[in-house]
Amino acid sequence: MLQIENLSRTYRRTTAVANLTVAFPSTGLHLIQGDNGAGKTTVLKCIAGLEKYQGSIWWGGEPTAGHVSSAFDDSPAHSALSGLQNLSAILDRPVADLRADPSTFGFLTEDRLAKKTRSYSFGQRKKLALTAAFLQDRPCVLLDEPTAGLDGRGREVLTKMLASYARTHCVIVSDHDAVFYAELASDVYSMSDDCLTKVPQDRISPSAGADQR
Repeated sequence: MLQIENLSRTYRRTTAVANLTVAFPSTGLHLIQGDNGAGKTTVLKCIAGLEKYQGSIWWGGEPTAGHVSSAFDDSPAHSALSGLQNLSAILDRPVADLRADPSTFGFLTEDRLAKKTRSYSFGQRKKLALTAAFLQDRPCVLLDEPTAGLDGRGREVLTKMLASYARTHCVIVSDHDAVFYAELASDVYSMSDDCLTKVPQDRISPSAGADQR
């Protein structure tokens, strides 16, 4: 279980998150929605250890380091390296090992991963970040607007990966696309005014998602 207690994050005089307390189960897909600037990305980055914060965040009673993987729009990629070389550096796995793993080529083809990432489009960089997040196979996966920039095939792969991982992992997703997650989400949270409120189960449906979009 991911336990967050009294999480606060302030940028100079702006408070992005204030005294947030919430617990996410060890499995399932947990969707966080809210307006731009509501603090969704900040919460995920604090969980990932990418932002300084006040409060405490624990995975199973332990610090989250080593238990969490993540994919953000600004996830780093070295432009002078190929996609495979970037994955090798992030995952600390030899390129040959990655080539032998079919999971490496879910989002991007071997030909594309052989090219330097300076040639990648926004969508291809997103696919690279998602590949790294899933390949780390940590118990908690954080994805910030993963559908943004994805083409049809990318969304199909993402759907399959989310459905599979949510059975055995805690997957926390921040996204505006309610319809995409209508059949995938175990629960939905709405973030506003620094608060995270769980949406009633009877509103988690394809039709409800269409109304909330």
